[in-house]
Amino acid sequence: EARGQSIFANTIKGSIAGGRFEGSALFDWTQGWAVSGKLTLSDVKGEELLDGISPRTRLTGRLSANLDFSMASFNLDQLLDSLQLKGVFSAKDGVLENLDFVSPARRNASASGVQGGSTKYNTLSGAISKEGPRLSLSNIKLVSGNLVVSANLSANNGKLAGNARVSLG
Repeated sequence: EARGQSIFANTIKGSIAGGRFEGSALFDWTQGWAVSGKLTLSDVKGEELLDGISPRTRLTGRLSANLDFSMASFNLDQLLDSLQLKGVFSAKDGVLENLDFVSPARRNASASGVQGGSTKYNTLSGAISKEGPRLSLSNIKLVSGNLVVSANLSANNGKLAGNARVSLG
């Protein structure tokens, strides 16, 4: 639906990384370039969608997400650099590679020793937000049998910070 110097796409559907996406978006060029909308991902292969985001940490499993997004720039070639994102995600039956939460929990050690190894999970869920170079993952909950991990993480200009609580029942 065209509205002067904007177009509203009520339904956008397609496939991505072995799964599906559906959403809506408003494309506007009144003052530079802007895109905003909502996106739902369903049954996406985490390893394909997230490939290239982190050279060390990988996520396998089937991923779903509900996201609100916006981008704005005076230069079309810089539009993606302005991505702002907010939403929730869940994944099932996968592996977090290069993060081992099981070994420190068994040794009753601190979570600072989690780098390396891997953690299989039954479910993984949380909230995601991105604004500028800062990416935040909050209210993360990973369940793998008796293992439960609760965490909040953020990455800003290549620096990772956060905390995790690990329990093994």
